[in-house]
Amino acid sequence: MRFFNTEGPVRPQDHYCLPPLGRWDLEEVLGLIERKKYFLLHAPRQTGKTSCLLALMVYLNREGRYRALSMLTSKVPRRTARTSTRPWRPSAVSWGARRGSI
Repeated sequence: MRFFNTEGPVRPQDHYCLPPLGRWDLEEVLGLIERKKYFLLHAPRQTGKTSCLLALMVYLNREGRYRALSMLTSKVPRRTARTSTRPWRPSAVSWGARRGSI
């Protein structure tokens, strides 16, 4: 049963929502990616930024031309960031790199 989500990323299979990729000019974003340009997604809180980027990740991975992944950079442990001399890498990325899947 679907419901209205009030926080966190929207999952279209579980939540009522507008199609995430229909909220922006997808062709323009794909053109920026093709030309290896940066783009900024700027909007107020809880307007669907994360949901749109997650939908873009799924789209790009299904298309097969790019390999997109998602990671939280805000969850770096403070102790590790302060005391380590090596750069911190998320375990999922480290695991994938060791396995050769990235």
